[in-house]
Amino acid sequence: MKKTFIITLAVLFVACFLKMNLFISPASQVNAQSPQEKREDPLPIAIKKFMEQQADKARRQHLEREQVHQIELQKHQIENLHKAAKHLEAAGAHDLAHQIHREAENRETKLRDHISKTRHHAHTPQQETHELLHHLKSEVQQLKMEVRELREVVSQRSPQTEK
Repeated sequence: MKKTFIITLAVLFVACFLKMNLFISPASQVNAQSPQEKREDPLPIAIKKFMEQQADKARRQHLEREQVHQIELQKHQIENLHKAAKHLEAAGAHDLAHQIHREAENRETKLRDHISKTRHHAHTPQQETHELLHHLKSEVQQLKMEVRELREVVSQRSPQTEK
């Protein structure tokens, strides 16, 4: 309904100019939207939402890199604890070596739980991004069709006014 109204306004606008014997070239820009309709246009809103999602994605990627770094650091510490326990066993401190092995195993269990939780809770908004891009593409196609129709109307009217 809104698009039909806009097209009708554009056609009336072109017809008024043609009746006033003004020459309009097919390459001229025709702006048939009122300022209020421009504010309600979903395209800038969709673009803004897309840009916000991209910024969120960049932040998530940064956090993921930081998490991977922390996991690698913890993994390295666990390996060092196991090595230290082996050295303590070789030195004859079996009780202390056993305690350090248990500490390393506890840390390893916590790390595995943390990794499984982050994998379970991690979700990628690829579906939302795909839908948003599809919406933007359809809006652009609709705008192209409307511009093509307006150019046809203007080109059909301009030869008649020159006679």
